[in-house]
Amino acid sequence: MNPARLLLVVLLLGALAGGAWWLAERPPSDAPAPDPAGPAAVGLLGSATDQVESLVIHLPQRPTIIRLRREADRGWRMLEPWLDRADNAAVESVLRSLRLSPVHPFRDDWRGHSDADLGLDPPSFVVEFEMAGGAGHTLLVGAPEPTGQRHAALFDGQRIMLGVADVGVWEREATHWRDSAVFADPAAVSRIEWLPASGDGFALERTGRRWRMAAPEQFLLSPSAEGMVARLLRARAGLIPEEVVDDAVRRELEGADRIVLHRGERGALGYWLKGAYVLAEDRSYPLPVLLDDFRLVFSRREDLRSPFLFDLIPGEIVSLEVEVGGQSHAFRRRAPGWFGPDSALLEPPAQNLLSELVERVCAIRPQRPGLPRPEGEPAGRLIVSRSQQPNARSGGELEWWTRDQGMPLAAAAGAAEATELDFNLDAGVRGILPR
Repeated sequence: MNPARLLLVVLLLGALAGGAWWLAERPPSDAPAPDPAGPAAVGLLGSATDQVESLVIHLPQRPTIIRLRREADRGWRMLEPWLDRADNAAVESVLRSLRLSPVHPFRDDWRGHSDADLGLDPPSFVVEFEMAGGAGHTLLVGAPEPTGQRHAALFDGQRIMLGVADVGVWEREATHWRDSAVFADPAAVSRIEWLPASGDGFALERTGRRWRMAAPEQFLLSPSAEGMVARLLRARAGLIPEEVVDDAVRRELEGADRIVLHRGERGALGYWLKGAYVLAEDRSYPLPVLLDDFRLVFSRREDLRSPFLFDLIPGEIVSLEVEVGGQSHAFRRRAPGWFGPDSALLEPPAQNLLSELVERVCAIRPQRPGLPRPEGEPAGRLIVSRSQQPNARSGGELEWWTRDQGMPLAAAAGAAEATELDFNLDAGVRGILPR
């Protein structure tokens, strides 16, 4: 290489190295400045949030106040401007903010400003908290800082800064504090009764994650019927009337078709369905609904029935337990395959037998009409489960009876009817038992 050119390359590399060192070592002048508010405390009320009994929200630019109260047996209720069920999700977002969201110290450069300058006199809105035992707190929210990320606020007279998201949870229209869900506590529902004004009704019960027809007969719901149950329980009103129903209309509605939801310890709650309106026992407002959300109650029972004895997918099954001759044997499936009762990985032929047995059990289709359940003790019992501990609640339990002629009869545990199998379950089970 030309000596002059080599010298130029060396000088250039040296300059680049020196520049990189200088950039790495010098203080970053354009780095974000430290937060002038300093470290954040967490939660306006912290653990004391659980003691909040009522909330009163004053929005000065609006003519009404919003008053919400916790009721032990019915969740949160709205007392003003309407007497109605409150939207628990909206209230929970507020409580979560009070418990967890950071509260920042006041800006140093704002300390000399008056409350009027900071939008605190008058405030944008005021929140009053009533606590268990009678104590209370007051929150006033004022102007945002230039970035719009925080607002000036007064909590019990002390200046603080609140994040914009924590301010936003309060700034709802009054109607958005009302519960637009048709049914209260849908996740707690364990039984649904359909009681039409004329004709036959039915009752459904939840067992684990699945729904079954419980009366007037018993059977597992099909996947599409389970979807109808989920849609029914999630039904929402498009709008909520502001005028309560009068006595004459209430009497008319209370003579209509009825849905009763049982919610465990929270008790049962009834709803009347007439046309495209639903009236709940605990509300004074008939809610307009979409009748398509109520397809479940207008369906024929046969259209709700699952074609399978167990609504299970073979790939979900990770354990199997059989009881034959008074002895139980448990098998479990993990990543390598099926393991036997001695916790040893089974040989490939036994693996195939177990997988085939699970597939056949999951594919059993009960006969219609069914056969009478045999009176004698079953030849054996079998549990297939989606958990590593064989449990009928996370799968299904089957009993079977051998016969001198024909394939075995089988029935779901506790069922009144049996069905003739199209495979020899007894032989299949005995083929997987330890020798």
